[in-house]
Amino acid sequence: MKALNFFSIFLVCFSFLSCNDNDNLEEPQTDGLLKSVLIGGEVYQEFTYNKAALIEEEKSKFHYSKYLYSNVNRLAKSEHYWDESIASSNSYVLEDALKRTEWV
Repeated sequence: MKALNFFSIFLVCFSFLSCNDNDNLEEPQTDGLLKSVLIGGEVYQEFTYNKAALIEEEKSKFHYSKYLYSNVNRLAKSEHYWDESIASSNSYVLEDALKRTEWV
């Protein structure tokens, strides 16, 4: 019985001491976020983030995506655009799309 009382008191003390009110209010670390993808030494894809370290934009030569979040940082909407010429069955159109240097 004494062991059960001691364990209960220990559990109550531990629960009060283990949590801090500011634990969830810290700024997220943005140092380790992926900024770009390189292929053959050239930038193939880029990413931008908002203040909550959530991805905001995804850019490449062939597609563009924008992500919109609610005020509680939940994904509310995403918009996707892509270059339809990369799906062309015409080899000349496809070749021109692959040679392009500007981004969507």
